[in-house]
Amino acid sequence: MPSTASAPRSPSALVLISRATRRKSRATTWVYTPADSQVVVNHAEKDASTVTPKTFLTASARRYRTEQSTTTTRQNAPHTKLTVTATDSTARFKDATLWVRHSDRVVTRMRATDRNGATLDLRLRDLVINPSLTDNPFTFTPPEGTEVIDLRSTE
Repeated sequence: MPSTASAPRSPSALVLISRATRRKSRATTWVYTPADSQVVVNHAEKDASTVTPKTFLTASARRYRTEQSTTTTRQNAPHTKLTVTATDSTARFKDATLWVRHSDRVVTRMRATDRNGATLDLRLRDLVINPSLTDNPFTFTPPEGTEVIDLRSTE
């Protein structure tokens, strides 16, 4: 029986769900914003507005300079806290701080400030790396009254 992703408890939280199916090799993102009662669905690789630690680190590595690197503890585990600043005006964020867990080099938190002063704060917890999954690991059903905006093209 598939598990179900439930709505977050915090009204300002975002839930990002990405999955690929056997029928289609493209992953799909679902970005749910409870405060706006809205879900935006798109192909993951076309969804440039989706920011994850991975996309930030891989697509932006040359656009940032390390300002500070310190050792800290987060979620009872040793981490490196890395603070970076933009090196050019085309960088999406003017600065960012990433918390990287020592044991597996997973980013467990990312806080970034964009050019307009808005702050994105991603906090990841209870992560399971490479879990065993069934063919249909979960489903997401937005709460009643949620507007669904599907940006995928009909191919």
